[in-house]
Amino acid sequence: MKLSEITTGLLLLALILPAAALATPPGVAEQWRHLDPKSLKLRSKNALITDSGGDLVYAKEADVPVPIASITKLMTALVILDSGVDMEERIKITKADRDLLRLTGSRLRYGATLPRRE
Repeated sequence: MKLSEITTGLLLLALILPAAALATPPGVAEQWRHLDPKSLKLRSKNALITDSGGDLVYAKEADVPVPIASITKLMTALVILDSGVDMEERIKITKADRDLLRLTGSRLRYGATLPRRE
């Protein structure tokens, strides 16, 4: 995936978010109607969940404009996608990956191994 594809995807997402984030979403696929939003353990102020077919599953304040959470994460993703590296290569999280300057952390545990795509 190249930068132009991501930019197009972000633009499309920005265009459909307000329409998809209704209080009682009419586009919720039938298999998700049993979902109890109160059972979700989301700490996010805003959320939008769609299934693999693009059908709305859950929306919480999804139509409210908010600043980007992390421009660093977005730019990291764009650089990785544009670099052409193997997205299925498995990456292991180690103690060397710690941020020793700001002492920020991750929810990933040391030793976790994930494909670069994830």
